[in-house]
Amino acid sequence: MSGQLETINKSLDIAKSKQAEDNRRKIKPIIKTVILCGIQGIPLSGHKDYRPFDVDVKPQENEGNFRAMLRTRINAGDCDLKNHLQTCSLNATYISWNTQNQIIAACGEIIKEKIATEVNSAKCFSVLANETTDISTVEQLTLCVRYVKNFENSNNSRYDGAASMSGKFRGAQAIINKKYPKALYVHCVFHSLNLALSNAGDVLPIRNCFGIVKKIYAFFNTLKRQLILEKSVDSLAPDEAQRQKHKLKQLCPTRWIQRHDAVLVMIKSWDNKNSSSNASLLLNIVEHSEFFISLLCSEKLLGYSLVLSKVLQTVNIDLVSVVNLASNVESAILGETLAASVATMTRPKPGRHSNVSMLKITKKQINRSNIPADSAEVYYRRSIFIPWLDSFLANITERFCKHKNILKGFMCLLPSGSLSSEQEREQFLNIATFYQEDLDCNNALTITPEFELWYHKFKDSSEPLPRNAIDALNVCNKDIFSNIFIFIKIFATLLASTSTVERSFSTLRRIKIYLRNTMGGNRLNGLAHLNIHREIFVDPDEVISVLQLKGARRLNFVL
Repeated sequence: MSGQLETINKSLDIAKSKQAEDNRRKIKPIIKTVILCGIQGIPLSGHKDYRPFDVDVKPQENEGNFRAMLRTRINAGDCDLKNHLQTCSLNATYISWNTQNQIIAACGEIIKEKIATEVNSAKCFSVLANETTDISTVEQLTLCVRYVKNFENSNNSRYDGAASMSGKFRGAQAIINKKYPKALYVHCVFHSLNLALSNAGDVLPIRNCFGIVKKIYAFFNTLKRQLILEKSVDSLAPDEAQRQKHKLKQLCPTRWIQRHDAVLVMIKSWDNKNSSSNASLLLNIVEHSEFFISLLCSEKLLGYSLVLSKVLQTVNIDLVSVVNLASNVESAILGETLAASVATMTRPKPGRHSNVSMLKITKKQINRSNIPADSAEVYYRRSIFIPWLDSFLANITERFCKHKNILKGFMCLLPSGSLSSEQEREQFLNIATFYQEDLDCNNALTITPEFELWYHKFKDSSEPLPRNAIDALNVCNKDIFSNIFIFIKIFATLLASTSTVERSFSTLRRIKIYLRNTMGGNRLNGLAHLNIHREIFVDPDEVISVLQLKGARRLNFVL
């Protein structure tokens, strides 16, 4: 009798497993379709996608991309999906918006778990954070992680310079440092450059110049005036490519480096003498010598920072390259011949500015520059160019000084010669003491010979010296220089810019658009993970397992 019961139970288990396999095979096409829509950024919902799904009847209204792709799969010969939608009950179709959200959330959890597994297996990592506002005016926070695989522990965090993030007492970096003392706060270098340019722009003539350029753009930013402007530009630049270069551009309120393009277009369009009668006020201001010189000074200095700005927006820029490039920009500006630059600006030019004149010097003046000078060249050099130059250099030095201080301790890991100097040994002992818990030895002094051997490695070697942390990581043998290898890995995680985080904002704008502005947070996060991390494979069987853990299902999926 017991043998018969065992046979019956075994038969029931086999039938149950077979039924679960059939159910999994039926729902897999639905999960694959959701994953495909998420990866490609395709909207799922339609106008009326809540009605019963009839396989044999063509819908009269747009049911959305998701249902349309399911019909395409059925027409292509997917018998499992067709059989499921024809035989299932109305409450077990697994194509409703609620089930879509559950599948999307499960995909997001799987991707996050795979990323977290890699990050947790790392020795060190950097956290990059930034926030933006979506189409529904809801603030969205984006987090990115930079790490070397097979490592753990947070050693670096990078945010923008907002008080809520960079505050020393109540900011995010202060809260993180209380729990993780070795988490260094590094301000995004691109934001630092924007702040440096913004503060340098407080020079009165320069600030007035940018305000005038902004008002000129606003003046022409109407349909009637835009048409008049286009006709005038057509007469100056008949060629389409050349005409595009002469269109006025708006001043970006936050990205100061983008003002270089607006200033450049303003200078190129200077010879246009046509203007509406209502623009006489702006025309008089534009014809003023102070505005013209300020415009040329801005173009001169913003041109230097343009190269730095483009490099800071690259993905793999490291802190060493940033500091070196910032120093090169400072050296190039300091090497600029001031007299020659201002003399070129004040030289008579054809057109409206045939003669550059200086303002009248008075005994007492508080509302404008009143610097004594013998000529217009000397006056504008002292009142505009030199203050603008000094303010620019001072802010660049101040903003990037913090990055130099952070980098100072790690620069000893990049050999500059065959023998280490006393200063480099001291810097090495400082970082060895700071990261002593991460080392393979208990005493930081015992790894000094390893540091000496690291320098001797390049004494008679023909290979070039490493210029950054990645180069050093590629030539460092972790079996010989185990502790040096740990320090270089920490050094490699010191990312310079949050440009990677800001690039994810483009994904947000593609996913949550005007027609999808009511999307919930869980659905948005899941779709964003699928769209951004398309290199991470999401197995439908994993999704089914996650769904099964969330609660009981009308169809059995447990094998």
